Amino acid sequence: MLMAVLALTTMQCNQPSSGLEITGKITNAQNLQVFLDKFVYGKASEVVARQIVDNEGKFSFNFPEGLNEGVYLLRIGARRAALVLNGTENTVELNGDLPLLDRYQFTVNGSPSSETFRAFLDNAMNGNSPTLEEVQQFVASTPDPHVAAFTAHFLGSSNPQYLALQQQGQARLAQAYPQSEMTTAFAAYLSAYQAQVETQKRGGPIRVGDPAPDIVMDGPKGQSYALSQLKGKVVLLDFWASWCAPCRRENPNVVEVYNKYKDQGFTVFSVSLDRTKDAWLRAIEQDKLSWPTHVSDLQYWNSAAAKLYGVRGIPATFLIDREGNIAATGLRGATQIEAALIQQL
Repeated sequence: MLMAVLALTTMQCNQPSSGLEITGKITNAQNLQVFLDKFVYGKASEVVARQIVDNEGKFSFNFPEGLNEGVYLLRIGARRAALVLNGTENTVELNGDLPLLDRYQFTVNGSPSSETFRAFLDNAMNGNSPTLEEVQQFVASTPDPHVAAFTAHFLGSSNPQYLALQQQGQARLAQAYPQSEMTTAFAAYLSAYQAQVETQKRGGPIRVGDPAPDIVMDGPKGQSYALSQLKGKVVLLDFWASWCAPCRRENPNVVEVYNKYKDQGFTVFSVSLDRTKDAWLRAIEQDKLSWPTHVSDLQYWNSAAAKLYGVRGIPATFLIDREGNIAATGLRGATQIEAALIQQL
């Protein structure tokens, strides 16, 4: 019995702590706020913790239950740097200088995946810029799929010619975590990004007769909605925002047409260019926008959907026929919306 107790005690002592502490010392950041954001592809980052950097440049985040594996952004002012966690870390320590933070010239201990990503970015940004083939090799061979996927996204998102690189990174993520939020979000982001690239290659804005590029984005409760899921209905794709006075004046017209034709195969897919969730939800309730498909990435004019459709002013509307093609654009007022809608019902 004594030997069994001793063996159990030894096993328990060898088990790693379930908590996580992220500490750091960042010079030139004294008395500034430091944030830790959860990164998700194509969506607004979620703040998971915040602290004030003390007079010595030190900060500490404590997570008694640890953090899930994934990508997290350390943010101080306009500077940010990514940490890639595998969910088993106990203590992660950063040391650096604020002006060099987003150049990845700092040290990180306690997170091998973060150090692998940091070292590659440091070399890419401050040393010998890697060739596309070298990046592809890194994405294919680095042990952590999150490092592979985020590296491909980080280096490829600003260059349409690197779409295949991002797809390579997403494939590694899908193989390792087929059901994870990061995997599905990256796939949705790449679908929208590819449609945007194809639109840019074609030249000019989206036109009547074009297939409507798909939009996959989160709704108010975090559920995902896809524009393509409404195929078979006539859809008014409506870009708006709570802060947009012309949009708010136009909303009663959209509500009028929706209530009149919602039982005849018509619905609305609303994309908000809001910046805060509270303002967005409050406007939905105040204006009685009762259809279920409301989405937003809360990125203001950086909205991925707005960029995809070339929207530079709101309200902006696109009427989509039952086959998923653009039937009309720029509809304003109940009379104009109804006239175009009747032709498609």
